[in-house]
Amino acid sequence: MRKAVINSPTCASTHPFYSSDCRLALEPSIQGLMDMAIKAGWTPNEVSYTIMMLGVEQLELCSTDEQRRLDAH
Repeated sequence: MRKAVINSPTCASTHPFYSSDCRLALEPSIQGLMDMAIKAGWTPNEVSYTIMMLGVEQLELCSTDEQRRLDAH
């Protein structure tokens, strides 16, 4: 199996297209993951929901880590 490659950002995080750039970099890998999960028997809705919830959990972790860094100063 070929290893997925995710492109690096092409612009600074302050650039207006940074989020779009990230989406384009991640979309093929996420779609591949979804395809594999659906092929394994999970419904498309369940797969989409679970990926979304995992993203929310990561955002919460990032927010908590950022708040700890701010509190430390």
